[in-house]
Amino acid sequence: MLQIPNFNSIKLCLSICGYDGLISDIELETLYSLYNKKNGITRDQFDEVVDNYFNSNESLDELFAASQPLTDEMEIAHKAAGSDGLDIRENIALKICTSMLTIKED
Repeated sequence: MLQIPNFNSIKLCLSICGYDGLISDIELETLYSLYNKKNGITRDQFDEVVDNYFNSNESLDELFAASQPLTDEMEIAHKAAGSDGLDIRENIALKICTSMLTIKED
């Protein structure tokens, strides 16, 4: 497998989008579009990350710890999770990650 840019960061965004129990097609399309624009990720690469995410049991904390750069990921996750209406549970996941980012930067 070739290295996929932002592999763990995409999985973190998927976790945030799925915190409400569902990752919608519009959230997936928004994530793909944003990462394609950010670093040229292909559809096949993106789909491979999505498959890996659904086949793993990594927690939000584990994905957060493995992701870089985090500030960009929080913005991307917010846009994707909000693309179908930001659910309270997705907002909680974003707040958890934002709090951990603040602690990490201090």
